[in-house]
Amino acid sequence: MIARTSLDQFVPVLGHTGGYTREEAIAAIDADQLLPDMMTYDPSKPAKFPNGRSLVDHVVAHRLAFISKGDIPSDGLKPHPDLLKEFPYMGTPHPNPGPA
Repeated sequence: MIARTSLDQFVPVLGHTGGYTREEAIAAIDADQLLPDMMTYDPSKPAKFPNGRSLVDHVVAHRLAFISKGDIPSDGLKPHPDLLKEFPYMGTPHPNPGPA
């Protein structure tokens, strides 16, 4: 759970950006683990937020949906399908498409 002084900084932001009431903001922040001291990982569960993060988690879309109470739609970006099963995990870099 977030310290109350840190929480008080985010309640007005969530009220302004997502229309959260004070009570909704506090509940959402506590449930979403907005600012965890440590990201936990349970190897018996799939690796994806909030159980750690995987390379395909779209953290920005998740946060934008959270702060807007779902009013900001997903950008539709899909993860790369060419991840490797072992380190370094990232596939061959994609070629630069050049100027638009």
